Amino acid sequence: MTAIGINISTRDEVNGWESINPEPMPRLKAAYETAKSNADDAWDWYYLLVDQWEYARMKYGDNSDEAKFNKGLMDDQRAVAERADGKKEAAYKQMNCPHVNREMFDQIEVCLDCGAKF
Repeated sequence: MTAIGINISTRDEVNGWESINPEPMPRLKAAYETAKSNADDAWDWYYLLVDQWEYARMKYGDNSDEAKFNKGLMDDQRAVAERADGKKEAAYKQMNCPHVNREMFDQIEVCLDCGAKF
């Protein structure tokens, strides 16, 4: 009956947020998670624009100004999403690289295999 305060002693262990000790996320893993989230958001916007383009084609016809405008928006967003995918793939490669081939360039240590900076 500890939920309502009966039979509680001062020796009971605390099993709440106080017992959690968070560890910091590694820098390259955090960069990958951010890039993955940005790529997912970019593709979500692209799919939304595809739906708008299809709606404009159904409502106004294939050669209408609305359909052409939405097609242009869709193509631009696809380019944005593909660039975001490239950044995600580069961050994934950096996160999983063993970083054995390092070299100094202007006081910055760089991995020659993946391009990660340390």
